[in-house]
Parts: sequence; structure tokens; C-alpha cells
Amino acid sequence: VSEWEALRVYMEQGPSALPPTPPREHEEGTLEYFYFARDTYKECHGVISYSGWWLLQLFTGWTIPCYIGEWFERLPKAGFPKAVREWSKPLPPEQWTKPSDELLSQSAAINAAFTTGLSFPEYFKSPLAAFQSPADAAPVKTKGKGKRARNRAAAEARAKSEQPASNKHDQHSND
Repeated sequence: VSEWEALRVYMEQGPSALPPTPPREHEEGTLEYFYFARDTYKECHGVISYSGWWLLQLFTGWTIPCYIGEWFERLPKAGFPKAVREWSKPLPPEQWTKPSDELLSQSAAINAAFTTGLSFPEYFKSPLAAFQSPADAAPVKTKGKGKRARNRAAAEARAKSEQPASNKHDQHSND
């Protein structure tokens, strides 16, 4: 649901609605990452540990794997066929459809609800709003201390919670 909501907001408000991009992180395997890791290791460890790290890098090719990885990244990638590229070109603005008044009013209503602190499921009074994640659930008391006892108790708790739901389903199917 959240992916569709993100797509809807992007389609309605454009790129300006996107959150700011996070600061650039060093991608593992690049030269920047290697030098960052080297400097960090040098600052955080003693001379003996740093010497061991240096020796390990010497035996593993130092920065040669980084250069090979960057070379592979620069190789041309397989592209889309010309027909797909032509079809994918953006439409000129005069061919764009205008949003309906109903869509605009619904978008304004949900945006107003979001500013008051409501979540997406709460706005639609979805059963997802009442969902309790397993991490928030009360801990299961077990008879034994082992993993099998915990798994058995968790399975029994799940069976008890699922049983009334299946009985309700059976009652509705008999109507």
C-alpha cells in the first residue's frame, strides 16, 4: 500500500514531493570506500592491527580489485530496443490528462488527514490499523527453557488466535 501511495504522490506533485537525497555514502568495493576504510582503521586501531590490515591488503592486491570493479562498471550495459525507447519517451504537456475534481478533492482530504497525524490505514479505517506486530505482542510463557518449548508455545498461541477467525468464516459460508 505504501508503494502505491508513494507513486500517487509522485504522480500528483512531481519530483518536488520527494524527500531530500541522503548524503552520499561510499559504495563498497570502490576506491573511495577503500581509502575511507583505511583511514578509519588507522584512526580506530593500534599500530600492530593496522600493520596486519596493511599486510592483508598487500596480499589481496591492494586497490587492484577496486580498479577492476570500476572498469566493469564503465562497460556499456545492454540497452532497450529502439521501439521501447520510442514508446517510453514522455508525452508533451499538451497531451497530459488533467486530474478530475473528485481526485483533487480526495487528495486534499487525505493530505489534510496526514497533516493531523493519521496514517494511511487509520484514514480508511482499515483492519491493518488494528494489526499488532509480533514484536509488540506479549511474550509467550513457556514450560521449558529450550527452543522447542518456545516454538511449541508460539505455535499453540497462533493456533488459538487463528481458530476463531476460521469459525467466523465457516459461519458466514453457511448463511
